Amino acid sequence: MTTPESNPLPDGHHRRRIRCSPATALRRIDGMAEAWGADWEPLEEGGRLVLPVLAGIRRGWVAGAVSLQPRGHDTEVELRVDDSRYRLHTASVVVLLISALGGLAVMVWPFFGERALPLAALGAILALCGWFMVVSKVRTQSPEHFLEMLDEETEEAPD
Repeated sequence: MTTPESNPLPDGHHRRRIRCSPATALRRIDGMAEAWGADWEPLEEGGRLVLPVLAGIRRGWVAGAVSLQPRGHDTEVELRVDDSRYRLHTASVVVLLISALGGLAVMVWPFFGERALPLAALGAILALCGWFMVVSKVRTQSPEHFLEMLDEETEEAPD
């Protein structure tokens, strides 16, 4: 027999059990939504959340219904995503393309001899710039992270 926590969730469903009452969970979701820059519309037993998200070089938002179910002394928070929009961060794509050209220059310079060595040095600099400007700064900010932070905030400040 499986427990509710071990059942796989359908795509777009995020669930987390937190240690507080549903009323406290609503207040904490309201505070977290404000900190994340999200739109939160509380309803009687949950609400509607529009959450900004990051997925590598894609940015966007997800929207869905939040439901709260009391489970003993805990509350189960579930976010059912019903709409999402993502777009590529164009500046990052351009920088990555330029750095890929630099990497290509580094790879092909031996075929052209020493006269292409300055081009290889420039290519190495461009490739490293792509790394430092884009790849090293890639972050992820998802609904799962939102619920995880809500759980951590609840552990730090119980009812």
